[in-house]
Amino acid sequence: MSMMYHLVQIDEDALETLLQQPKQIRSIIDKGGPSTTTLDKAWQGLHFLLTGTAWEGNLPSAYLLEGGAPVGKVNVGFGPARAMRPSDVRAFDNHLLMVSPETLAERLDLAKMVALDIYPFHAQDSHEDTLRYLQSYFEDLRKCVHDAAANGRGLITYIA
Repeated sequence: MSMMYHLVQIDEDALETLLQQPKQIRSIIDKGGPSTTTLDKAWQGLHFLLTGTAWEGNLPSAYLLEGGAPVGKVNVGFGPARAMRPSDVRAFDNHLLMVSPETLAERLDLAKMVALDIYPFHAQDSHEDTLRYLQSYFEDLRKCVHDAAANGRGLITYIA
């Protein structure tokens, strides 16, 4: 079973309604659409490159796994979705704008990622292929977050 990370842009009013009525998350996820970005299986590797950890970290670096608030207790795949308000998205956007492709390359430590059991990486993976894969999805992440921030939107994130 794969664990793919999804980000859905959402306007602030709809986000606040969702936080009050978490069962609506299913309709938002099922709707999908052009405001949805998928990070494939790169999510934990990107979190590692941003925080140096498998699961922890300080905000704004740790927004992928720690950002926002849980959307109730509705399991949408691997736990509940998380909701980032527009102010959180702006903070994450500002942080991501400071991270260059060179910074990602410097932070990539495949041996440490394997030791920390960072999904889905293995010892036999190529350093160059891993870096290219993560940099590609980092650009998708940066574009999605920047677009949401520029338009005053929040983000719903979930792993399914």
